[in-house]
Amino acid sequence: MHKILFITNGRLDLTLENASFGKHYKDPSDNVKSFFSTKNEIQLISDDIGKFTSWGLIELIPDAGKLPIINACVTGDNWGWFATAHLVLEKDGQIIFNDNFQSGLIGPVGNPTTHKSYPVQT
Repeated sequence: MHKILFITNGRLDLTLENASFGKHYKDPSDNVKSFFSTKNEIQLISDDIGKFTSWGLIELIPDAGKLPIINACVTGDNWGWFATAHLVLEKDGQIIFNDNFQSGLIGPVGNPTTHKSYPVQT
C-alpha cells in the first residue's frame, strides 16, 4: 500500500495521473487556511507563511497496469518569502522518496511557482 505525507508553509497542489487518493489517515489541521481534496487532487494553503501546516497522510491507489505520477506545485503569495513543501512517499511502511523543495522568491517579476513530477514504481 502506498501513502503520501505532505506539509507546506505556502500553497501546495498535488494532482495524480493514473492513480487516485484513497483513505485520509490524517488531514492537516494546524496553520491551515484551506484544505481541499478530490479523487485525484489536493490543495493545501497555510494560514501563516512563517509556520508549517501539520502533516497530512493519505493513501495512494495506483490504476492497474499504469505508471502513477504525482505532480506537485508549491507557491505562495507573500512578497519576499519562499514557500516550501515536503513530500514523503511510503510503500508498505518503507520510504520510497523524500523531497523538500521551495518556490522561487515571491515578488513583482516572474512566476515563483515550482513544479515537480514523481513517477511511482509499483
